[in-house]
Amino acid sequence: MDNSTSDSLYTPESEADFAVSGPETEPEPMPEETSRERALRRLRIVLAVLGAGIVLYAVVIAALVMLGWTPKPLPSLLMRAGDEIVHIEEELVGAVGVAEKAVVETHIEEWSDAELAAQVCMVMVPARDAASHIETWTKRNVGAIVLDGVEVPRDLAAFVGKARRDAPRGVAPLIASNVEGGSRNDMATIAGPLDSAQTFGTKTPAQIEREVALYAAELAKNDLSLVLGPSADLAMPGCAIAREQRGFSSNPNETAAAAAAWVRGMESAGIGTVLKHWPGIGGYADVSGPLVAFMPWNELEKTHARAFADAHKAGHPAAVMVGHVVVPGFTEDGTPASTSKRAYDYVREMTGNDTLLITDNLGIAVRTQNASANTNAAVAQTAVGALQAGADLILFAPSPDAETVVIDAIVRALDSGTLSRSALRASARRVVQVKVSRNLAPEFMPLGTNIKSVSPDTTQDTPNP
Repeated sequence: MDNSTSDSLYTPESEADFAVSGPETEPEPMPEETSRERALRRLRIVLAVLGAGIVLYAVVIAALVMLGWTPKPLPSLLMRAGDEIVHIEEELVGAVGVAEKAVVETHIEEWSDAELAAQVCMVMVPARDAASHIETWTKRNVGAIVLDGVEVPRDLAAFVGKARRDAPRGVAPLIASNVEGGSRNDMATIAGPLDSAQTFGTKTPAQIEREVALYAAELAKNDLSLVLGPSADLAMPGCAIAREQRGFSSNPNETAAAAAAWVRGMESAGIGTVLKHWPGIGGYADVSGPLVAFMPWNELEKTHARAFADAHKAGHPAAVMVGHVVVPGFTEDGTPASTSKRAYDYVREMTGNDTLLITDNLGIAVRTQNASANTNAAVAQTAVGALQAGADLILFAPSPDAETVVIDAIVRALDSGTLSRSALRASARRVVQVKVSRNLAPEFMPLGTNIKSVSPDTTQDTPNP
């Protein structure tokens, strides 16, 4: 949109400039006022009234003080005006959020099935080859790219900047990395070390938020937009999460408070966070194999899963990662949470409609359930199943010789009606909405606003994020 204007008045060169061609027409009706414009108008009126009231009040108080009078509190009228300003500000942000969604949905309606399918994919690629992978997958319109490993190039920002300029449809991918802290920090090479969750667990929430915010500022300098962290898994003694110092505490309340502070610190610098691995993998001695819940769902919900609910409520992360945990009596028979409709329905109710729901690495899930499976085909089938269940983003490491097998499978599922096109659009809208809030899709911003809401058939072996 061209917003250039001129401050000078137009001066006609001759009377001909006043000539009217054609019959006189009725003026076009004024466009209907939008909710955002209405909120802005109300805000200006209230601010003007409040300003005049404060000036008058100050003059009166000054005169009375000169006469020896002791000032009283602000009149209730001005207090009510202040409350009205807060209300209108909230209404304005809400109106902009609604407008953003409408713009995103309108654009997505025009996307092809292949573009929709790619937008719900989160591909995990070797960090050492970041430049070529970012270029390749940006052209394919993927939703997110996870740089796996500590060999992140120091000129990462240059590659990301180019991707943003070249992105099809004006929508750049989210660039993500594994960042939990301690030994689980793939950005340590270029952003420095970050305390482990175990160390953070000994600090107050205010300290955690402050220190993570400083680190997030370093990540932002490198144009990272999302981190796979923190872990809200309970650090149960003797279990893998505790041994690897990935958990804040064995207490659900302490874990939730620390995880929420960690999230707020990252989000304060515009770095999105992924709370993982719901419903909790803190009670397992080994998290590399098949995981079956170690306690009944009614107990798991009150302890391990509750830490996630409380952390999300207090921290508002961009996403929640759903783990490969089979929960007898809750998930469907033998189905891990990452592909369970019942699990996604539960998490969606917990998070609300705008939080991204991401699978854990689907390649790991496939290999642990059936090591002899045709890996590419199995990952593709599992990906479609996860989307059917309610996932918004599917995380996998594409095979170098069969990179688009998952995208192709999603397109076929759309063609056959196996996968709902409206549900996939809703997921793509959530992905793009996160990008809009982080200025990764500037063309989707309504009215120029910038208000944050808020081959060989083998898949690469990568560790669980």
